[in-house]
Amino acid sequence: MSQESLPKGIHLDLHRSFGALTECVVLTRPDRRILYTNDAAEKTFGYDRHELVGQTCEILFFDKADFEATGDLNQEKSNTSKNNRFTLKLKRRNGKVFTAEVVNSAIFDATSSHVGYLFIARDISDQLVLEALVTEAAKTLEDAINAISEGFALYDKEDRLVVCNEMYRQIYPESAASMTPGTHFEDILRSGLQKGQYDLGGKTEDEWLSERLRKHKTADGKAIEQKLADGRWLNIAERRTRSGGIAGIRTDITPLKDAHAKLAASNENLVRLANTLPSTIIEIDRDGICILANDIACSWFAKTREELLGTKVRELLPEAVQNSSKNYLDLAFAGTPAQFELPINYPDGNKRHVRLEYLPKIDERQRVQSLVACATDISDIKKAEADLKEAYRNMTILANSLSCAISEIDRDGTCIFINEIGASWYGGTPDELVGTKFRESLPEEAQEKNRKLVDECLAGNTVQTEMETTFPDGETRIVEIEYTPKYDDHGDITGLITLSTDITRRKRTEETLAELYSITSTRELSHEEKINLILKLGCEHFNLPFGIISHIIDNRYTVVRAESPNNEINVGDAFDIGDTYCALTVAADGPVAIDAMKSSPYAGHPCYAMFKLETYIGTPIVVDGEPYGTINFTSPDARITGFSQTDREIIRQFADWVGHEIARQQDQEALMEAYIRLERISSTDDLTGVLNRRAFLDRAGTELARFRRTKRAFTTVMMDIDHFKSINDTYGHAIGDAVLQKFADIVKDSLRSVDVFGRVGGEEFCILLDSSGREAAFQVTERIRKRIADECIVEPLSRPITCSVGLSAVRDGDVEFSTILQRADGALYKAKEQGRNRCVAYSSVADELAPIE
Repeated sequence: MSQESLPKGIHLDLHRSFGALTECVVLTRPDRRILYTNDAAEKTFGYDRHELVGQTCEILFFDKADFEATGDLNQEKSNTSKNNRFTLKLKRRNGKVFTAEVVNSAIFDATSSHVGYLFIARDISDQLVLEALVTEAAKTLEDAINAISEGFALYDKEDRLVVCNEMYRQIYPESAASMTPGTHFEDILRSGLQKGQYDLGGKTEDEWLSERLRKHKTADGKAIEQKLADGRWLNIAERRTRSGGIAGIRTDITPLKDAHAKLAASNENLVRLANTLPSTIIEIDRDGICILANDIACSWFAKTREELLGTKVRELLPEAVQNSSKNYLDLAFAGTPAQFELPINYPDGNKRHVRLEYLPKIDERQRVQSLVACATDISDIKKAEADLKEAYRNMTILANSLSCAISEIDRDGTCIFINEIGASWYGGTPDELVGTKFRESLPEEAQEKNRKLVDECLAGNTVQTEMETTFPDGETRIVEIEYTPKYDDHGDITGLITLSTDITRRKRTEETLAELYSITSTRELSHEEKINLILKLGCEHFNLPFGIISHIIDNRYTVVRAESPNNEINVGDAFDIGDTYCALTVAADGPVAIDAMKSSPYAGHPCYAMFKLETYIGTPIVVDGEPYGTINFTSPDARITGFSQTDREIIRQFADWVGHEIARQQDQEALMEAYIRLERISSTDDLTGVLNRRAFLDRAGTELARFRRTKRAFTTVMMDIDHFKSINDTYGHAIGDAVLQKFADIVKDSLRSVDVFGRVGGEEFCILLDSSGREAAFQVTERIRKRIADECIVEPLSRPITCSVGLSAVRDGDVEFSTILQRADGALYKAKEQGRNRCVAYSSVADELAPIE
């Protein structure tokens, strides 16, 4: 697209401004017909530029409604700051649809007239794919939960169902239909109550429900036994998750409960029942001798019942297990039931995680004569718990893989959780920051703003804001923060979750491009001012203190413009190009960016040895197609965040615009110099170098106008070289010209800079003596006349050159300079009449035709 096809008022090299951007850029007229597309737009949409130019940009939209919505912009320039950012579907040439984040903005010229639209789009399809992968990971987690052999359910901090496995639904078939994600635990209980699922044990429904909810909300990991209406018994273990939710395991313990019941009825029934249980049942006397063992126990200990009975069965277990369980054994023989869990390698070669219960058997004299040990294999439950921990660990990994900072703090501001990105901003690790009030390390101004937002969030509001501040790691960031309140099971706010996204580069790039366009498109700034503002803008964008524009001639690097906080860099400083980092830039013929010079391959560079500048980014400047120098930005501190490709493109744009402004400045200076030369030629007498008649009369008119305003007097002096015609006739025009030149040089040398001197005729000259009355002017002209007579000698003339002089001071009634000139001319005529070589001033008496000496 040619520059001429741009709407009036847009002064921009589109290819230099947008050509290298990775975002799609489309410039349209007010009727939304396409004027320009950058390379990224052609590549993304699959069109050649000539296919798009002239078309409406509707062909890029999947939905016509989106096209119309993005065009609904206010035509007033004052409204262009409103949010015009959209997420919508666009369409490639091949018909494929993709999702993009779009910014659409109206463009106005210097007269605030609407001249078009700027359309910027970024393909976020990959981002959506990542989100889909996260969803798939959640499904995988759900599959893993379904593999658990016990009933498992996870409820969130609001007590709403997050996920449950199929076994959980099978355990509660009557309420299974209500077990959908998002359903409250209480509602699921009520569904079962309505269908008679539970044995209420003589309680009313409300009493039973209240008791069950109380135990559920306690969720301290202790076992809860629950009887169902069909006679089944469940062992329920519920525990709080770190996020405030509740995870629970339901184990069908009906066989165990039946066994206990039958044990109380008769020992024979206990033996018969024990053999049906999935747990080991062993009874030992006070000496540790096995007096009862069920089939499961025999299987685990790899012995027949006959082999097991009569042995000290505990001695068949590893010594470490004997030692760790001894205290529980002693407690049970003292009359107190004991329950504990531990992993055991059994003689059958299997390692099981078991829940052991030691139940003392008390005789009629209330003495413990033996105890029954019941070991239940809870390996699957433990595996489910481990899987749950692994899921939490995976969630933590996911949080750490995000590019944003995530943290949870309580009402006092104490950190409960923070991911690795967030911890790095505060100069620590998650382990170091959990338990601390890490936000107190922010600057006071940021803390104050943060306190107000936290208070608003703790009042129950989700708050979003943008904030720019310097973090403890030393980096200044612009962050987009969302504060979300965290509620407990009672609906009370216990803290808040913060999601902080670093938008520094995006905001800085957007602001820099907008400011660059503002600087380069205005007509109110000179070329010099634009260049200086671009240099300052570069320091601000890269957050570097020093900015330099250099001019390089014959390997000599000279600072022509500089930006520094304390004027450390002087314009005019010069160095050999090899002693500057810009030698790298010139050799690369493009942008060079170094984050930490000390650890780079250029640590031995002479510039580093002299100035210890750690950070550098620079690129060549080209003026009218010829190398001019460089633009570069530096700092003595290493850069925390490395330079991006966008940074390299930004400095390239800076260089392009600086080169453009330098070229235009040189053009303007050349034009001005030519104008001055032309003005000098048109106003100067070629022979004598003094003002010619036209220029002199222009100045005289100006002086008269000033006199009429300020009453600042002046005197007009007419001078004529005596007998000049005879000199020309006798000696020729060459000698005559020499006389005129000599005469003019002497007069010029005798005048002040404020006086005006010009040649108004062949041998006639005129002077305006500034701030001089008639008497003072007469003395001045008399001195000049005598000096002419003494010094104006030109070979081969044998006699001295003389002149006649007539003077006339300005008067209040003078309106035209010709009036004054006429009086001075009359005085000159009088001087000639009286014999020449004299000065005559026009009389101030009423008779103006009688000039006097």
